[in-house]
Amino acid sequence: METPRHGTATSLAGYLGIIRRRWILVLIPLLIVPLAAVGFSMQQQKLFQATTKVLITDPVPVQNVTQTNVPTDPTRRSATEVDVATVPEVAQRTLDAVGLHDRSALDLLSETSVSAASDADILNFSVTDPRPGVAKRLVNEYAKQYIAYRKELDTQVVRGMVTDLRNRIDQLQRTIDGQPSPDPSLRDQLRSLLDSEQNLQTLEQLQGGTLFIIRPAADAAQVQPRTIRNGLIGVVLGLIAGLGMAFLAHALDTRVRSAEEVAQSLGLPLLGRVPAPPASLARKNRLAMLAKTQHSHAESYRTLRTAFDETMKDPQFLADAKKQDLSVDAITGQEIADIIASVYRTPKDIVERTSEALGRAGKDEKAN
Repeated sequence: METPRHGTATSLAGYLGIIRRRWILVLIPLLIVPLAAVGFSMQQQKLFQATTKVLITDPVPVQNVTQTNVPTDPTRRSATEVDVATVPEVAQRTLDAVGLHDRSALDLLSETSVSAASDADILNFSVTDPRPGVAKRLVNEYAKQYIAYRKELDTQVVRGMVTDLRNRIDQLQRTIDGQPSPDPSLRDQLRSLLDSEQNLQTLEQLQGGTLFIIRPAADAAQVQPRTIRNGLIGVVLGLIAGLGMAFLAHALDTRVRSAEEVAQSLGLPLLGRVPAPPASLARKNRLAMLAKTQHSHAESYRTLRTAFDETMKDPQFLADAKKQDLSVDAITGQEIADIIASVYRTPKDIVERTSEALGRAGKDEKAN
C-alpha cells in the first residue's frame, strides 16, 4: 500500500507548521540573497540621469505648396520624431556643441533614451552619465540640437522651392528687361512669382517652429546603484526562494510526523492521543508514566494502563481471541510499569557492565 504523502497540507496551520520546522531553509536565502544584492549594488558605478521635455505642436501645413501630404496621425508622428531624434548626426552635433571628445556619437546614443508620452504630445529626452553636471548639460544641448536638426529637415524642401522660384523670377526679369515694350502679362506673371516667393520665405521661417523645450533639465537624479531598492527586491526573492526550498524539502521528506499520518498509513482510526511530557521531566531524567503527579500527561498514561487492563479482562475480547486461536496471557499494566521502573532504576554502572558483557559475548559467538 502506498503511504499517503504527509506534505499535502491544505490549511494555513499546516503551511505554518512546515515553515516552522524548516525555518533554517527559509532563513538562509532570506539572508544571502539580500546581502548579495546589496553587495552587488555597492560594486556598481554611480550613474546620474537628467531629463528634458520637448513639446510637439501641430506642424504648419505645406501640402498646398509642395503638393505632398504630411502625416497627421499623432502616434505615427511621435514615432517619427523619436526615430529622428536618435540619429548619430544629432548626437555628434551635441558632443561638438558641449565640447566633449571622450566618447563617440554611438556612445552618446547608448547613454540616451528618447520616448514619447502616451497621453501628451511630449518627447522625453534622458541622458545618463557618471557626472550629474555632464548629464544635465548633455540632455539640454541634445534637445536643442534635435530641434535645430528637425528644422533643417522641415525647411529643406521649402528652401529648394524658394531657390527654384528665384531662378524663374530672374529668368523672367531678364526676359522683361530685354523687351522694348514688355508684354503686360509677363509683368503680371512676375508679380505672381514675387508673391509666391514671399509666401515661401515666410513659410520657411515657420518650419521647424513646432518643437519647444518646455522643461529643461535642472538637475540629475541618481539611477545607479539603487541599494535600498535592490535590497528590498533581494528580500522578496530570498523569501520566495526560502519558502520554495522549505516546501520542496518537506515534499521530499518521507518521515511520518503526526498521528494522523500514522492512521492514514495503517488504515486504522485514531482512538486517542497521549500528550507529550513536559520538558521538566526530561531535564530531571524521569519517565512520564512513572511520574507521581496529577498533570495531564501522567493521567493519560494511567488512563491508558487502566484501559489496557480492562481490555484484557473483557469477555468479548477474550472470546474473539479464542475464535482466532490466540492465547491471551497478558500481564497487567501495573506489572508492566513495575518492570519498566525496575529497569529504569538500574544503576548506570551495572547497565554499562552488562552492555560490555553482551558485546563480548556477541564477538565470541561470531568468532566461533
